[in-house]
Amino acid sequence: MFIPEGGMVKLNIRNENEINIFELVGKLDSSNAQSFKDEFLNQLSADKLKIIINCAQLEFLSSAGIRIFYLASQKIKNFDAKIVFCNANENIQRVFEIIDFNSDFAVYNSLDEALNSLK
Repeated sequence: MFIPEGGMVKLNIRNENEINIFELVGKLDSSNAQSFKDEFLNQLSADKLKIIINCAQLEFLSSAGIRIFYLASQKIKNFDAKIVFCNANENIQRVFEIIDFNSDFAVYNSLDEALNSLK
């Protein structure tokens, strides 16, 4: 588990059938985005080709946090990897819709749907 400076978001990582599940817990905003970005991008590598960002316990996501996912997408592009999202709460889903996040990333209602999409 990683807790960035500011301590407002935790990152738990687990592997299920060669799919890497990154579980975010708490709030990801400008106060902790830099330290989270460093750790999160460091976790991305050629051996992590299927990634789920599980937002079930993510309470808040600012534009600084969203930027990190676009940076991650650029980093893994050369690995032919895929990042998908699941379990976003209503407020985060609304933000995803406003910025048309779904045109760049697949967003699923449940972890099972996300897992099935990467099999």
